[in-house]
Amino acid sequence: IKSQIRDNIEYWMDYIHVKVPGAFVLLVGTHKDTVGLVEAARQCSWVRQMANEKLDKLFALQEEAGVPFTGLMLINGGSCSSVSSTDGDGIKAFRQTLLRTAKSLPWFEEALPGSFVKLKSKLAHMALMEGRKIVTVEEMFDLADDCGIIFENHEVVISLLHDLGVIKHFSPPVRHIPKPWTHLQDTIYINVPWLIDAIKGIVRHDRNSMFRYFNQVAEKSLKGRLRCAQRLAIFGL
Repeated sequence: IKSQIRDNIEYWMDYIHVKVPGAFVLLVGTHKDTVGLVEAARQCSWVRQMANEKLDKLFALQEEAGVPFTGLMLINGGSCSSVSSTDGDGIKAFRQTLLRTAKSLPWFEEALPGSFVKLKSKLAHMALMEGRKIVTVEEMFDLADDCGIIFENHEVVISLLHDLGVIKHFSPPVRHIPKPWTHLQDTIYINVPWLIDAIKGIVRHDRNSMFRYFNQVAEKSLKGRLRCAQRLAIFGL
């Protein structure tokens, strides 16, 4: 188990280091209810040690290459919070750690342009009051225009809202979309809780919710019933 934990830590730290240089990393161990308190504490100590060892390796590599270190920032020295994914034990303390960390960052409470705030409010209204879950990239740019955001700042505001968790997208926003362009690349999710719930539905351990959903779909039409049966047969979902 120890070598598996090390492999996971090194893989994800390498990945984040390449994708988001200088990112702040807060480590958390889930499913502590499956191993017991003593084992959870032991594994958390491993995680802290391994994460710091990996950080030292990244620093040494960049120092050897003669480039400034733009690596990861381990919050609380790499301390690992432990939570239970079934009864929520540890979640409250984890949230408090997140809040303390956020408030300690240099850009906390930084002022935003009024046009950016206006777009943020407009997207929240569309998600909560109109029931919209997604918009296309082109729609997002049009909304930015309507809020008075100049063209040069369109990608800036989208990236900012993505970082803030207001929206989520999985491809750099481009005004004039090249072809071919996938549906995922052309989609911006403005109802983030809905997206999170969808992902949780895919990765969760309890499959009963999936069966309930399939039954609801199956009741509406024969086509829906056949589609569910096909997915269960092929993907096990």
